[in-house]
Amino acid sequence: SRVIAFAERYHSTSSVLYFDVNGMKKINDTHGHAAGDAALNHVAGLLLTHLRSSDTVGRLGGDEFGAILHQADIETAKIKGRELVDSIRETPFNYAGHEISVDIAFGAFAFDGHRSADEILDHADKEMYADKRRSRGDAPIR
Repeated sequence: SRVIAFAERYHSTSSVLYFDVNGMKKINDTHGHAAGDAALNHVAGLLLTHLRSSDTVGRLGGDEFGAILHQADIETAKIKGRELVDSIRETPFNYAGHEISVDIAFGAFAFDGHRSADEILDHADKEMYADKRRSRGDAPIR
């Protein structure tokens, strides 16, 4: 809410990244729920490592994470989102002697303070699902 108010007051743009970890059921079924928890911690750690201290990262629930990029336009957010996806995909983690790779999809949405937090997250979530469809080769739903 503070970032939205800041964006509106100072006529600045910030962005939200919405991430969804793909294949959590497979990780849980193959390696156990503790491995799934480790996968989520691995993703959270990489997000925190690769974002600025001025940005905010949080788990939205289940296998979804969000990041607020303070004073970042949509192009900057998309570049950062793609960098994060690449880093997560390229950085497997070890659990109980098994190297586990994690796949992730993301969506980005920029805001200037004229939308509610729910609207912002909804738009970023829709972009994330579009990314999932693109990565599977599905045609976008219009």
